[in-house]
Parts: sequence; structure tokens; C-alpha cells
Amino acid sequence: MGMDMNMGMGMDMSSDSAAFVDTNSSMARSYWYIIAAVLGFTALLRIFQIAETRSRLRLAKLRAVSHPTQPRNALSQAFATGSAILREIAGPKYHINNRWASWLSPPSLGRSLIVVIYMSVILYMLLWHSITFDAYYYEKVAFRAAWVSVTQVPFVYLLASKASLIGLLSGSSHERINWLHRWVLRTLLVTVTVHGGFFYAEWYRADLVEVELQMMTMVKYGIGAWSILAWTFLTSLTPIRSFSYELFVLQHIAAAAVFLWLLWMHVPDYAQYNIWFAIAALAFDKLAMYAWTAWTNAPTPHPASRGSASRSGLSKFLGHRASIRAVNTEMTEVLIYDVHFKWSAGQHIYLRIPSLAPLEAHPFTIASACPASSSPSTVQLLIEKRGGFTKRLHAAATKQAAGADTGVTAIITGPIGRPPTWAAFETLILISASTGITFTLPIVESLVHHNADGLSCVRRIEMLHVVRKRDSTDCYIERIKAAIVAAERAGIALTVRIAVTCGSSATGTKGCCGANCRCHDFEMAPNLGVVEMANRTAVVAADAREEDVEKGGMSIETRRRGGSHQP
Repeated sequence: MGMDMNMGMGMDMSSDSAAFVDTNSSMARSYWYIIAAVLGFTALLRIFQIAETRSRLRLAKLRAVSHPTQPRNALSQAFATGSAILREIAGPKYHINNRWASWLSPPSLGRSLIVVIYMSVILYMLLWHSITFDAYYYEKVAFRAAWVSVTQVPFVYLLASKASLIGLLSGSSHERINWLHRWVLRTLLVTVTVHGGFFYAEWYRADLVEVELQMMTMVKYGIGAWSILAWTFLTSLTPIRSFSYELFVLQHIAAAAVFLWLLWMHVPDYAQYNIWFAIAALAFDKLAMYAWTAWTNAPTPHPASRGSASRSGLSKFLGHRASIRAVNTEMTEVLIYDVHFKWSAGQHIYLRIPSLAPLEAHPFTIASACPASSSPSTVQLLIEKRGGFTKRLHAAATKQAAGADTGVTAIITGPIGRPPTWAAFETLILISASTGITFTLPIVESLVHHNADGLSCVRRIEMLHVVRKRDSTDCYIERIKAAIVAAERAGIALTVRIAVTCGSSATGTKGCCGANCRCHDFEMAPNLGVVEMANRTAVVAADAREEDVEKGGMSIETRRRGGSHQP
């Protein structure tokens, strides 16, 4: 009984415990050596990519070669070939075409390979020299699983951070690596279950379950930590998470804090550095984001500021003056005035409107291109009405259209995201649907409007946008026409196609919304095509030509100065 009691006393092992703890701690250090090696390798690739991008832009500005994007040496050729191979491997994805089970679709092949490799490393660390069929079999496996589990905790919190060293070194923003955060969390749940399951099996064999629960307080904290982890896994599943995203975020943050406290009470002193590591990652992320929010929203007097004189309420001290407008029954436009920061096409901000949801901040892509001047600018957001905050926002905008106050205070955080350098590519194919135009249109505008210095490799842009109703384009159709004119001046072959999916009426007239339907009534511009999609389908042939004209659309490519462009 004495030996059994000693075997069950948490992390205090018997006579050979010191050597086993050293082995486990060495294994834990190896985990971070692997993480550091992978991050170092990705940082080197990022440095090479930045150098390659600058080389392309330099050649484009000097006009030294006709195709600055082509590899110039063996190293560039190897990098380009390797990148192309990896993209081909990573791209395939199996999707379950079922309304209720589509969320069970596995990740893409590239992400799946990363998950398999990560889980293989964890499995190797879990089994290496821990399987010995002796009196300490259950205890050794349980302790190894404990070390493997607690070592992963900081990585989980680092992957969830918006201000993270991982994102900086890898060149990826938090939303692009959040999927890995979820899979590491699931792996952590498995190893924690192994840790607790093997200890329970040992206690059950020795008839010590009740004794351990009564005598060992740390066991109760451990069960609590496992429960929080399991709860986090369940509530993170897509059907539950999408049921009420605002509630999910609040409980997710609370669960993350409670989990760290329970883990700190459960883990012995010599392994608590992992908990402090995770607390430091969480604290740094929150402090950095709060500081960023305060800096972004602090009122800054500027002689060219259009809205500083009209600031009122909270916006006098924090935030920006903003206006909201219901574009149609499905979309809301938000204009945020007097923004002093610069952004890149493809970045997003977190938006908080205290009068609608003081505790909620939601990410939205910036729908406008950043102006070249240093004066305060206006940020445009196009937000689709779904549920929760976006539904309340659209309802408030609809009431304002009836004569209520048109101004609100917006608190923003950002810009966030690390999009590629779009000017370093020769051909861009941009495909979007609904509010996805907020991502693609600023890319086009940034390339065609800000190309005066010739610092761009872009020669051709193909843009396809799918929209349900014509009035959804009211807030950006003039920008598309202006971009077409600017592209002609810049010598960029720009083709824009807009596919309207609501289709024609049964009578043969284009009146899908009633007698006054304008869904297909576009004022056509050169190389702006509108394709009427029958039967509400959203599939468009990429090289539609004469058939577009028959359907009420047209597709005309711009001609570059000095001759036709290369296809």
C-alpha cells in the first residue's frame, strides 16, 4: 500500500523519479527546439521572399527587363519552383456537400499534412522510452503525457494571439494561423486525457480512486482543467460557435483565463514556468492590443481633418466619428472619418460601436484603398447583415434612413493582417462574392491609382465579382469605373465582370425584384461586363465572350499603350 500511495501522489514519483523528471523536462525542451527551428526556417523564407519582392519592384521601376517576375538565378528558380510545388500540394480540399455536415469537411491537404506532422511529433514524444511493462508502466505514461501536455499550453496561447512573435516571423497574421490554434488545442485535449486516464487506471487497479480524490487537492484542479479544455473544444465546433458568436467569444476568453488558473493550481512548481509563459503571452497580447486601440482612436488635431470640429459625445475623447447607411436589405455601409493611420489593400480592422454593442469588437475588411496623401482619410466598410451585431447595425442604419441621427462613434483597432505585396505580381486573378469585393476592389485601386512611380510589375488584372442584386453594387460601381479609367492610363489590362445571380423573371423581362427591378440595369463602361445568371447559379465561365453580350453583359479588355498585352 505504501508503494501504491507513493505512485499516486501526483508529481512526486518514487526512487527513480529524479531521472525520469530529467528525461521528461529534456523532452519538453526538445519540443520548443523544434518550434524554434520551424519558425527560424519560415523566417529565412520570409526574408528571401522580401528580398525577391524588392528585386522585382526595382527591376520594374528601372524597366530593365520586360518580365521582372521571372527568376533571375538558380536560387530564385529553386524558390519559385518549390513554392509552386507546395501550392499544388497544399491546395486540394475535400468538401462534404451536405447542409448539416459540411462543417465536418477536413482541412486542405496542406493543412492536413501539417496537422499529421505535428501529431506525429507529439506521439513520438509521448511514447519515446515511456513504454516499459513494469510496476511503473501507468505512472510513466501518465507523467510523460503530463509533460507533453503542459509544454503545449504556451503554444496554444501564442497561436491565439493577435500580437504574436509567431505571426511576425512567419509573415502570417493571426486569422491565417488560427486554424492551427484549434488543432493544437485538440491535440492538447488528447494528451491531457491520456495523462488523466492512465493515472485513473492506476488508482482503479489499486482501489485508490476515492483516496486520491480526498487527499490530493491537485487532482481536483486537474479534473477541472480537463473539463474546461473539453468545454472549449465542444463550444469551438462550428455549429455551436456560429449559433451565437458574441457569446462564444465572451465565454472563450473566460474559459482561457480559468483554465490557466486551474492549471497553475494543478501543476507542480518545477513545471509552472509553462503556465507563466502562457500568462505572459496572453498578457502581452491584451496589453499590446489595448495600447494599439488607444493609439488608433486618440483624437489627433490635424489642419486637414474634416470631422474634428463635429466630434461629439464619446468621439471627443476616444474613437472616430462615423456614419452608417443601409445599402439594401442585406448590406450596411460604414464610413469612419479622420483616420490617421495607413493601411494596405487586404487588411482589416476590429470595429466596436459602443451605442450598439459596447463589449463587442468584430473584424471587417477595409473596403477602401489607402490614399497616397498624408492627410486624414476615410475608411469604408461594407458589412453583410447576418445575425447579432451585423443585424443590429443594419437595423440602426435602416432607422437612420427614416430620419434618425446619422452619426455614431466607432472605436477601431488595426489595421491588422499581412497581405502580400500585390505589385510584385505580373498577373492577378481576383474572384469575390457579396462583401468579398471589400478585399478585391482595394487591391485593384491600389495598383491602378498609385502606379505613378512605375514601382509595379502588374500587367494584367482579371476581376470577377458575384452579387445577388444590382443595388448591392451602388456603393462601389463608380469606383470600379474610375479604376478602369486609371488602369488604361497606367497601361494595365483590367477586365471586370460582375455576375448578378438573381436571374430573369418568368415573363422574360429583367424584373427579378418586381416591376421596378434594376438588377441588370448597369451603365456600361469599357471592359466592365455584367453577366445575368439564370436559375440563381453563381458559376461564370472565365472566358465568356459573345455569349455575355447575348445575356445583357459585355467583356472588353483594355489595350496597353504601345500594343496589346501579353495573355
